[in-house]
Amino acid sequence: MPVWQIVVDAPILILAVVILACFSLPSLRRRLPQVPHLPGSARPDGAVRVALGVLAVLALLYSVSYQLRSYLADGMLLVDYHWWSYADLLLGACVALLCFVLLMVLFRRTPAAPVAPARPRTWRSFLGAGQLWLLIVPTILLLGLVAFAGSASSPDEDGIHRILELDVGEDAAGVGGGMRISFFGWAYGLPVAGVTLALVLLTLLVLHVNAVRPFLRPETVTAEAASRSTLATLFILFSAGAVLVTLARATRLVSQAGDITLVRDGYEWQTSVSAISPWLFWASLTLQLLGYVLLLLVARIALRRPQVLPAEASSVGAGSHSGLTVHG
Repeated sequence: MPVWQIVVDAPILILAVVILACFSLPSLRRRLPQVPHLPGSARPDGAVRVALGVLAVLALLYSVSYQLRSYLADGMLLVDYHWWSYADLLLGACVALLCFVLLMVLFRRTPAAPVAPARPRTWRSFLGAGQLWLLIVPTILLLGLVAFAGSASSPDEDGIHRILELDVGEDAAGVGGGMRISFFGWAYGLPVAGVTLALVLLTLLVLHVNAVRPFLRPETVTAEAASRSTLATLFILFSAGAVLVTLARATRLVSQAGDITLVRDGYEWQTSVSAISPWLFWASLTLQLLGYVLLLLVARIALRRPQVLPAEASSVGAGSHSGLTVHG
């Protein structure tokens, strides 16, 4: 990898931390979802929230360490094929969401006092307008990249589409020439696409389970609704961050294939993605930055100290909490 790419890539995490620090400003801090104080017997919201914050930090550290390992090992070398090589972070996110679903389903659901629902609650009940697009847009971009890179990939000796072949034909002496490099082909892309779709489905499932839980008692409805609104936001940010980081990693690998140039007999040959390689590289940095910011936001929100909601908020019911609309 060129040195200038490493130099440009190094400050990404620092820039993400700086952006996160801006949310300490009063005007932006007030826009963050609230973390209300709940009775100890209310629901496992606190445990889920803290676990999400810790997992977001671990996902961030894993991504940073992966980039360092990639630089040391030179990501363009052919290595043993493992279908999960680029789906590992997504797989971890899927396991985490599945554990959250089980935790919320198996936790005691009998309310201390009956609370009549204002309206049926679904996975959309505690999501703000447009929040789901944070997950939908990177998912669509990732599926598009899988289709593009897969169509450009070539099979290796075992017929696995995981390389990009630069074939320049035979020279005057009849000797063939070319180059084969590791690439984000169908062999890596299809598992990533499948796990991404599974992550989206699990996100919708955990949003539904989070919304339909009965409230503990009438006087805690306001705090519990605010807590569920916060959890819904955290689930979306966590899943979207995992997809963005994975998309950035895959985009980086595709862009690196454009840096390969083969010179023979005074002629130069480049790969089929060379023309868009610089654009893909800068796009990967942007996606990586966005993914880091979302994961840091999850940790920033989830690890906040719970606060008691103002007394006057009790008249609002399941209304708007920190700019997030709650229905029923």
